[in-house]
Amino acid sequence: AGNVFALDMPSLNERGIRYEDLVAAADVVLTKPGYGIIAECAANDTAVVYTSRGDFAEYAVLVAAMPTLLRCAYLEQDDLYAGRWLPTVRRVLNQPAVGRPRCDGAQVVARHLERYL
Repeated sequence: AGNVFALDMPSLNERGIRYEDLVAAADVVLTKPGYGIIAECAANDTAVVYTSRGDFAEYAVLVAAMPTLLRCAYLEQDDLYAGRWLPTVRRVLNQPAVGRPRCDGAQVVARHLERYL
């Protein structure tokens, strides 16, 4: 059913492996919703299986926005800890692709700033 990898960022960085490249290479990421991981997954058409993250003020906003940005599915905490991920992973991978968002924000801002210089 595929390989599961947990990230140890210090050792990956020592090898010159970037977080962004790993997300781009993955078919699906299992995570708690956060701005950074959602942006990376949306930019790379990487599906997300997510679980709750406790008391996080933006959680509801992020969860509501995710289906407009990427393929995603919720995984109950009980299923997460019991290792029952496969049905949810399969479900999210079978979802139709969501239109990739624009990823040229830096260039857009630079063009706007250029007009003022």
